Amino acid sequence: MAELDAARAQHRRNHITLMNGIFFYHDIVPHPNHDFGIAAMGWNDRYNALKHFWALLNTWPLQKPGIWRRGVDMDLSHKRFEMTEGAQWERMLAEYYVQSLFSVLKHAPSLPCRLHSA
Repeated sequence: MAELDAARAQHRRNHITLMNGIFFYHDIVPHPNHDFGIAAMGWNDRYNALKHFWALLNTWPLQKPGIWRRGVDMDLSHKRFEMTEGAQWERMLAEYYVQSLFSVLKHAPSLPCRLHSA
């Protein structure tokens, strides 16, 4: 029983680490104007979070698109990739996430976004 409890605790720590790598916040709902995680304005910050998001989605059972490994096999951190390969990979991840959740939950999920001040 102690081994199961230890394994559960380790799984929880790994889960929290992965989620913090994607969203970069610890609250249930982040402040809407924060610029971090997969809702970051800067490509390099967003790309790092997207790699964590990819790691989470990679464990999901549905079939992966052809460019699935692009952002992991290639280094897309340079700004020149933001509007080309990086944008395609980011869109593919978002589409996979939405379709996967819709297939399981039968409703569209919410996507993280950043509210712009007026």
